[in-house]
Amino acid sequence: MMILDDIKNLSNYPCLKKVQAFLEENAGKDLEKGKYPIDDDCYVSVSAYDTKEDLGLFEGHLKYIDVQLVLDGEEYIQVCDKRDATVETDYNETKDVQFFSAEKWHNFYVGKNTFLLLDEQDLHRPCVAVTKSAPVKKYIFKIKK
Repeated sequence: MMILDDIKNLSNYPCLKKVQAFLEENAGKDLEKGKYPIDDDCYVSVSAYDTKEDLGLFEGHLKYIDVQLVLDGEEYIQVCDKRDATVETDYNETKDVQFFSAEKWHNFYVGKNTFLLLDEQDLHRPCVAVTKSAPVKKYIFKIKK
């Protein structure tokens, strides 16, 4: 179940109450890059990077749902169905990640204050440049299933 929406609509998704509460508690703060625990079943990673023009592998997760929220900048997050992909690496249980290649995917534009929720079947390749490499800052929430 993939969801692409604006941050102002977070309250429409009961499964994202922890995300909304974190954002409300940290409104106006400029959090440093790093990992911030929310509770035993949820954490957020603050990332800042330059988008890439080259395409890497798709990633997938089994234990956590991803909620990627762009705070500044813009990027494409490319998404494909797990059934249409080829496994490239073994599943890393410690990092909850496995990498895949795919021949076809969808580009989702994720701009400032937009989030993309990705579940197990939604393999994704984030950090893709919209026109050319540019800075992005975002929160990546990990919510245990």
